[in-house]
Amino acid sequence: MTFHAKTSSQPPVLAFVILWFTGLYLRLPILVVAPLTAAINQDLNLPQALLGSLTTLPVLMLSVGAILGSLVIVHLGARNTLAILGVIFFAANLRAPLTSVGPVIGEISLSLSLSKTAAGMLTTIPLLAFGLLSSFIPRISQRFGMELVLLLSLVLLGVGLSVRSLGSITTLFIGAALVGTAITFGNVLMPAFIKTRFPKRIGVMMGVYSVGMNLTAALAAGLSIGIGK
Repeated sequence: MTFHAKTSSQPPVLAFVILWFTGLYLRLPILVVAPLTAAINQDLNLPQALLGSLTTLPVLMLSVGAILGSLVIVHLGARNTLAILGVIFFAANLRAPLTSVGPVIGEISLSLSLSKTAAGMLTTIPLLAFGLLSSFIPRISQRFGMELVLLLSLVLLGVGLSVRSLGSITTLFIGAALVGTAITFGNVLMPAFIKTRFPKRIGVMMGVYSVGMNLTAALAAGLSIGIGK
């Protein structure tokens, strides 16, 4: 099914959101380490030099990344760079919330006393959302604009993940439904966004999109057990 995005003279909402999340992710992982260095050292018994590198290495990498990022922006332009970051960011969140559930479904079932049917529904609900909602999304995008709908789907995904992790059976399934709904919007609209935003680089950007999606899906599946413990 093909459709055209609604054109609008409004500011690029998605670009502002990407900037905000980029700033958050660039600083928050670094700032949270310093107050925890004593606890980290106590658990891992690290040498002082290695302990100091926990705070200095990210700063060094940020400096290198700033240089590389500047070169990318000069070559591609700021708007294209933000759009590429948006594609990668969305791709990273379209599979990981699903693949991270399978490896720990046994622990979830044991913790909440779920039956086998209920445990199976936990992974089936997002797939049902894919099938039931996909045909309605193009109309919603045409009415409200593709970027705004993508932004709201990202917010909905965050809400769904938060609700899913609250620890009760009701919130688990409500969260699964919200996550599946949000991911369905991304599944339908991101390829259209790429075709609209990168008409001359569709193949390359679809490759970036696919790699980001599959790589984070594999990482989420592999790391979920260890993080859960």
